Amino acid sequence: MSGRILVTGSREWTNVARLSVALVFAIRYVGHESRWPEVTIVHGDAGGADALVDRLAKEWLHCHVEPHPYIPVKHHGDPRARNSEMVIAGADFCIAAYIPPKGRRGGTRDCYEKAIAAGIPTLVVPHFAQVPYGMVQEIQGC
Repeated sequence: MSGRILVTGSREWTNVARLSVALVFAIRYVGHESRWPEVTIVHGDAGGADALVDRLAKEWLHCHVEPHPYIPVKHHGDPRARNSEMVIAGADFCIAAYIPPKGRRGGTRDCYEKAIAAGIPTLVVPHFAQVPYGMVQEIQGC
């Protein structure tokens, strides 16, 4: 049995420690604590959190990676279509490495809201103190 963990995150994400802790939590949540190679990490194949989780999955956890790169023709010029694709592909858990964007609604939030709407348990992890007071950690569906 394989567990699927969807990771969505900001391109500005640099906090490896928080992402690592979230990954271990997610792996334990999906019941694969002693069988990390059976886990598949799904991500959007962008910079920041996606690049970090790709590296962690391959070099530290030695588990499968399923990148979903943005392809303008395939996604009809809408980067958020990739988020729908990843959620529809299915996951047992979602990690959102979230830095609130300035002045716009970002792709990370779009993806984790779609995951929540699809019934995927979701952990929103703030980067540092950049997250507004009161939004320290949000777990939906756990």
